[in-house]
Amino acid sequence: MKLLEYNIVHIADIHWGVLEPEIQETQLYYILAFLDMHRDIDLLVISGDFWDTKVPLNSPEGIGGINMFNTIYDKAYEIGIKAIRVVKGTEDHDNDQLEAFRNL
Repeated sequence: MKLLEYNIVHIADIHWGVLEPEIQETQLYYILAFLDMHRDIDLLVISGDFWDTKVPLNSPEGIGGINMFNTIYDKAYEIGIKAIRVVKGTEDHDNDQLEAFRNL
């Protein structure tokens, strides 16, 4: 029996909106740098509490979170990650805000 091997990267508990934007931009830099160094990733999972609280998606926190996700998505596409899955976090954090990413 041959076992299948997958390279999976799991990012969780980003809590966008709770930290200063500069700190969260630094976190994004490290995520992108990691993805750049490991170009043999099969699956990227972003799970649990992407946002820290329910925010309007047109607020600075909402726009920042969407921009962060889009930047990660673009990097994943650039380096050839085969699949991205986003998993909803707790109800009082993510609510239905992750629906903004459904079409991606």
